[in-house]
Formats: sequence, structure tokens, C-alpha cells
Amino acid sequence: MKRFLIYRLPAVVWAAVLFTLSSIPSQSLPSLVLNFKDLFLHFAAYSVFGLLLAHALIPTAQRLPRKSGWLVILIGCLYGASDEFHQIFVPGRYCTFSDFLADCAGVAFGLFLYWQLFRRLAANGGTGRAWRTFSDKILKLF
Repeated sequence: MKRFLIYRLPAVVWAAVLFTLSSIPSQSLPSLVLNFKDLFLHFAAYSVFGLLLAHALIPTAQRLPRKSGWLVILIGCLYGASDEFHQIFVPGRYCTFSDFLADCAGVAFGLFLYWQLFRRLAANGGTGRAWRTFSDKILKLF
């Protein structure tokens, strides 16, 4: 149970936050021009999601397995697609391909950040200690 709370619950909670935020109706009309502020918000939110998914799905190992990385991207992008589809049914919200691309790019960036952080922590004392240190830092965020 503790393992679930430390590794997987943060990703589940963040997914619920994303779903809740995308469920809020909007009064504004869709823009025909790319809204870079909106794309950046999607990118940032899904970067956090990618980082948390990586923390939930990648096992402790000497190196990060590629299959787990692809799984993080697949799950994150599928969640982004389902979130965009869900917005079709929310008044004032729209499903856009550019938002989906920003979601996927954010997940990939979150995975990249996780990988970089993991490498730095591992270089400072081994993966076991690095993993515990990283988990402790994640828990302090909540």
C-alpha cells in the first residue's frame, strides 16, 4: 500500500486534476489562430503528468528501460487524447489537435526531465539511494 501511495497515487491524483480542469465550461469562443498561452499551459500540465507517470511506471534499475519510457509516452498521449475527446461534451470547450500535440510533447518532456533527474541522482550515490531521495522530494510536494 505504501508503494502505491509513494509511486502511483501522485500520477492518479494529477490525472484527476487534469480531468477536473478540462471539465470546467468556458464562455469564450474558439480562436482560429493558435493560442500559444493555451498550448504552453497544456505543455506544462502534461509535463508534470509525464514526470509523475515516469515515477509511477519506471522500476528501480541501473538504467531506465526503454519499454517503460515508451509506456509512459503511450499512456500519457492516450490520456491526452481522451481528455481532448472529453472536452467535446463540455459547454464552451473544444477538441483541438494542437492541444493534443502539446499534451504529448509535455508528457515526453516530463519523461526527459525524469530521466535527467534520475541520472543526476544516480551519479551522486547509486540508484537505490537516488531513487529514495527522489521519492522523498516528490512526497514533499504533496
